[in-house]
Amino acid sequence: MTREPHLSPPGTESGEAPARTTNRRLTVLALLLGLFLAIQGIGAGAIQPVALTIVGDLFDVRQRARVQGLLAAIAFAGFAASLFFPALRVPPRGGSPS
Repeated sequence: MTREPHLSPPGTESGEAPARTTNRRLTVLALLLGLFLAIQGIGAGAIQPVALTIVGDLFDVRQRARVQGLLAAIAFAGFAASLFFPALRVPPRGGSPS
């Protein structure tokens, strides 16, 4: 019994199937996206206390609570939107994304 030589599809030098190469690329991109989002989260976590401190210095006691509450509401809205909007891209079972 002789084995036939493996002929690689056009565009692949390593002999891998194109789907496997695409899956690896998507995995690397997903890991990089996660890394960049973590860096962005660290930056946002560092900026938020600074913004609240500046607001505390700029406004008097009566206005301070309202402005700091507004900043906290905007930060929470961004957090909620970051969870909600990507979920819209997930296709339903058996369907395709809109």
